[in-house]
Amino acid sequence: MRTPWSVEELNIVGYANVLDQTMLPSVVPPIFSLRSNPNRHFLPPYSFNAGFLCNATEVQESEILGLRNDGEITLFSAVIPARTEFKLFVD
Repeated sequence: MRTPWSVEELNIVGYANVLDQTMLPSVVPPIFSLRSNPNRHFLPPYSFNAGFLCNATEVQESEILGLRNDGEITLFSAVIPARTEFKLFVD
């Protein structure tokens, strides 16, 4: 579904990249989940417009875990509440 989601309805569960020490510090693209249904995940490419996440690719938990196991993405052990006008920075 390509419905725009308010950033205030989302958590950050990881980022769509895997970095090594030579790539730090970096701004990375967040992977979001819906607070009301954490099994719904949103991956890039996406855009933001007026505090809404638009045109994200939605995947289920099993796909997220497969991408992590394949070394395509990084997941956090704890979620971070998403906020508008912020970037995800890893160092």
